[in-house]
Amino acid sequence: MNIARRNITPVNGYRPGSRIAGNYDDPLGRMMESVFEDMLSPLMPFGRGELDNLVIPRLQIAESEQAFDVEAELPGVRKDEIKITVENRRVTIEAEDAREADEKEGQRTLYSERSIRRYARTFTLPTEVDDVKAQAKLENGVLRLTLPKKASGQAKKLTVQ
Repeated sequence: MNIARRNITPVNGYRPGSRIAGNYDDPLGRMMESVFEDMLSPLMPFGRGELDNLVIPRLQIAESEQAFDVEAELPGVRKDEIKITVENRRVTIEAEDAREADEKEGQRTLYSERSIRRYARTFTLPTEVDDVKAQAKLENGVLRLTLPKKASGQAKKLTVQ
């Protein structure tokens, strides 16, 4: 009797259904990955086929008494490619960096590794934001948002009559 041992665990870890791990024959792993992709796809701002190009920008959020200061890394993105939505306490940053190959007259591109990258990040702040006074500035690939806090109503002191 010959016993063949299959090692399905790669050196850098195991992920069911991963092409890197070489687990094409793991039906449970493929099924679980499919379930999670189907479950999470409505929450994603882009279609399932575009997830490979989706980049989640890194954030730094600071708070003062008057405002929230947010920095998001968006390298290579122009300011006209950025969409920022502020709704109550929820902030959404979306951007697309699409670069075409530059063709000069008399030349044609034989090969290009330029791609389209989509950036998307949504987060919720502890208090509401005054979207009218909010400001955004893009400098050296870093988006800086100044999101003033909405003035909350001061507590009134009532006198008993």
